[in-house]
Amino acid sequence: PQLLCDNARDFAAAPALKSKRAGIWRAQTWRWVYAEVRLLARGLAALGLRRSEVLALISENVEELFLLELAAQSIGAITVNIYSDAS
Repeated sequence: PQLLCDNARDFAAAPALKSKRAGIWRAQTWRWVYAEVRLLARGLAALGLRRSEVLALISENVEELFLLELAAQSIGAITVNIYSDAS
């Protein structure tokens, strides 16, 4: 979480994430990633997620998964990824 904060401060307008949606590549800045992670962290905390609790994330490998991981880690939770194609 501290590295995310530092990167958002030092490289605010630089690309942090690139993802392809509907065949079109789009980039998100460090500033945007930091803002989204803060919002998601607040939402997870409001739902009752606390430090040292485990959050299972079932998803494809998409940017939302990455953002949720960072958000959970920002409040001290532990994430476990379960990819949808895992048998």
